[in-house]
Amino acid sequence: MNCLICQNPNLSVLDIKEKPLRRYLQCSECRYLFMDPHQRLDLLQESARYSLHQNQDTLGYRKFFEPLITFIQKYRKDDDIKALDFGCGPEPVLAHLLATHTWDVQVFDPQFFPYNSVLQQTYDLVACTEVWEHLRDPLETLRQIKSLLRSGGVLAVMTSAYPDQEKFRTWSYRRDLTHIGFFNEITMRKIAGLFQWELVEFKSPYWIFRDSN
Repeated sequence: MNCLICQNPNLSVLDIKEKPLRRYLQCSECRYLFMDPHQRLDLLQESARYSLHQNQDTLGYRKFFEPLITFIQKYRKDDDIKALDFGCGPEPVLAHLLATHTWDVQVFDPQFFPYNSVLQQTYDLVACTEVWEHLRDPLETLRQIKSLLRSGGVLAVMTSAYPDQEKFRTWSYRRDLTHIGFFNEITMRKIAGLFQWELVEFKSPYWIFRDSN
């Protein structure tokens, strides 16, 4: 098997004996760390888990997005922005917050808002919050995002950087079995290089890329 992002064939194995028991593979080049695909939940199990996620529009959840929105505003100061909340989940809180800036915001989620028409357009801003850790085929999704992002556009991502191996074993983020892929700064910089993006801001779990075409 090759790395699911950079296609490097050199992977190390990390067997976790703490519950939930799982095997992970780590790329020697981009350091992407991902669950052995043979040990993933099936699609029905995964879908059932997603329906239980608690992402209601609360004050606390809105505050969770504030640093990301601050970063976005730093790089997209204009009023006339076309934005896409990609993988928004059952309640697109971020989309609602972005819309308060008078931006034109569309939403897409393969389970809850499967509006394929929005994937035929391009955007000044694509936001992926709590999405990348769920990707079964991250390279294909990254290619899709690339096609959605306009030249000079901003890609705003929220996903937590993984800790060292000892902490990873008991990391609460890992215990969610729909979380099947994990990133760190090396991974994100590799992604930026592959897709001609610039990683302009990062403070886990917030990552801001800008299209450099």
